[in-house]
Amino acid sequence: MRLELEQFGRKYRRKFGFVFITSTDKKLSHQILQEVKTRYENPLSVELDITSREEFILIERKLAQLWEHLSRENTRETPKETGEVVQDSMQKENVMKDDSSKRLFLL
Repeated sequence: MRLELEQFGRKYRRKFGFVFITSTDKKLSHQILQEVKTRYENPLSVELDITSREEFILIERKLAQLWEHLSRENTRETPKETGEVVQDSMQKENVMKDDSSKRLFLL
């Protein structure tokens, strides 16, 4: 299975000029292999659209992780209390959660 994934990954790269990217919760190699085989049949314009969306998902996840890290880091610091009341600038619905059940696969 791994050999076939590697072979199709190379074949995909030769055809499109970039690596196969998928963000998925699929854990089984045969499902990923089926996806790369299916997407290999796409014309370049369709595959560019799909790949750009997959990359955007990756960027969103990484930014969410960075935001979470920075938020934790800032809450660890002991703030100097001024007695001043400040309105919270972040609304709950604007905060993205990292869905760690999703994975990114590059071939």
